[in-house]
Amino acid sequence: MKHVLSLALMMCFLMLSAGAFAEKSDEGFAGYWYTEKNQSIIQITKKDGQYVGKILWLKKPNYEEGDPEAGKPKRDRNNPSKKKRSQTIVGLSIMSKFSYDAKTEKWTGGLIYDPESGKNYKCEAHTETDPNNKDQQRLAVRGYIGIPKFGRTTHWTPVPKKDLEKHKLVVAKATE
Repeated sequence: MKHVLSLALMMCFLMLSAGAFAEKSDEGFAGYWYTEKNQSIIQITKKDGQYVGKILWLKKPNYEEGDPEAGKPKRDRNNPSKKKRSQTIVGLSIMSKFSYDAKTEKWTGGLIYDPESGKNYKCEAHTETDPNNKDQQRLAVRGYIGIPKFGRTTHWTPVPKKDLEKHKLVVAKATE
């Protein structure tokens, strides 16, 4: 009986250990994310095997007083393509071409567009524990020129369902 109990405990330990060393999946990227300081909400979805993202909501969606377009919805007026300058910022696609690299546990090969400057940057991202809420993951998004070492990281936090409802955003399926 003692031998059977030892064997059962060893099997449980092995099963738990296997789970701890299991390879991470690409889950956790698709969804709704607040950018730093909750300035906007980005929806990341998986489309044709790659991840893309668009702006769904802005804290300040209209140009402020003093701007020649005060009161009007913000648009992509810094885009290098004149044809795209009339596109509103809300609804603008800003992330493309991301795929999951299981070896590094990052979403790599992506591009991120900054509508404030009208520039595209190479980009990678990974999830990490949020130091402000140990029970929550956050997204570390690193835009860069050339190599990741020469870039800047911003941290995005998940948007709670209640906030999506408050902002009247459609809760669509976030993956294929």
